Amino acid sequence: MNNIEYFGKLVEQAREEKGWSQQQLADEVEVDVRTVKKLESGSGGNPPMEVVLKYIFLLNISPAVLFEQDPCEDALQMDQLYRKLILLSPAKIELVCKSALHLSKWKETH
Repeated sequence: MNNIEYFGKLVEQAREEKGWSQQQLADEVEVDVRTVKKLESGSGGNPPMEVVLKYIFLLNISPAVLFEQDPCEDALQMDQLYRKLILLSPAKIELVCKSALHLSKWKETH
């Protein structure tokens, strides 16, 4: 998957999790619904950075996952987890991360 398809999948996934239609998202981002449809299908081209930022903030897309992670299925799962984690307090996020790291290290040695 290329970067444009990747961004489109992130947007579609986050939009659906939020329960928004493509039209609702288009209205919020202030673009035509055809623009959202093209973006989600991977055929929309590179949107301007100001529009990308609107998608990120409206849909709670992880900037780190979007810009620093190679496009893949794991990245889509990481972005979903990000939206769940941001609902938790910092202490609870830290606890979950510690637990995940501990389990990951244990699996490597067993």
